[in-house]
This record gives sequence, C-alpha cells and structure tokens, in this order.
Amino acid sequence: MLEMRNFSAYHPENGDGGLYLRDDQGRDWYEWSRQFQPDTLKVLFNDKGVIQSLSWNGWDMNPDGGNIAEVARNRVPEKLKVDGSWVYRNGAIVQTEEGRAAFWRMVRGAFLAHTDLMMTVDYTIHDEYLSPQQVSQLRSVRLIWKQYPRHPMFHRLPPPEIPAWILREAIAHGFDVELLNDLKNL
Repeated sequence: MLEMRNFSAYHPENGDGGLYLRDDQGRDWYEWSRQFQPDTLKVLFNDKGVIQSLSWNGWDMNPDGGNIAEVARNRVPEKLKVDGSWVYRNGAIVQTEEGRAAFWRMVRGAFLAHTDLMMTVDYTIHDEYLSPQQVSQLRSVRLIWKQYPRHPMFHRLPPPEIPAWILREAIAHGFDVELLNDLKNL
C-alpha cells in the first residue's frame, strides 16, 4: 500500500506554472499517484491522523499540506465518514473517543445554533406565537443538549430526544438532520 506524507508545493524546472506537489521523500504527487491500486481507498489525513477526505480514485484529492495513504477495501470500516472522529494510524482507520466527543459537540453546537432564533419573544410558527408550553419544552430540550456533555460517557449515549415540532423548526433554520442520524450511528 502506498503512503505519502507531508506534501508541499514546489516548482520544477520544466514546469508550466501549475500546482506541483511532492511528499517529504521528494516524490511527485502526480507521478506517484498513478501507482495507486484501483481497489483501494485513498485517505487524506492531517498531521494528527484525522481523516479529511476519502476517494476511491485519488485524482480528486488535493494533498497540499497533508498526507495520503491507501487502505484495502476489506479494511475500510462500514460507518466511515469524514466527520472528524476517524483517524488513520499505523495503516488502519480507527474511530477515536476524542473524535466521537468532538463530533458530538459539533452536532450539539449546530442544533443549539439553529434553535437560537426560536428563543426570541416574538418567534412564530405559521403566524402563531409559541405557547407557554412550547417555550417551556424548547427551553428544557436546549438545556438538556447544553448539559449533556457533562456526563462522562456522553459520546457513547444516544442523543437526547427532540420533539418533532422543534426538530422541524431547526431544520427550517438550516439544521442538517443527517447529523442526528450520524450521531445515532457512532
């Protein structure tokens, strides 16, 4: 399996002014990338190993400042996503506890950001102000989401329930519901 690290730009003598990249061993990205195996996943990762991009062909990646490695198809985790929770280490792709926690916090932040507007006094749904019960429920749900990371194993627990009407409004304000699905599948 091919692995190339610490890509940086360079200017070859016969270059045409385009972007040329080479790794820390002086190997040119465009020449060496042709040696990738066709049935491997190409993984772009940073210096800490956090996976930043995935590709089955590798040609659609820009490794400038990063690292690339090939991983055999049978060693690719089923739930692998570019979400900050997966790292490449010693030839393997693994999901870290820190990564899970960071992803969980990101989803929490997105949910709270997309429900902030609902906390205004004059917020309406279909030209109707929120009822006192809805305001109370919204505050309770947001408080639960704010406090959830205080539990020592919060990133291993399922996310707190969100009432359908709150979720609909959060989605209407740009919250990506797929983040919740991803969170449930961590």
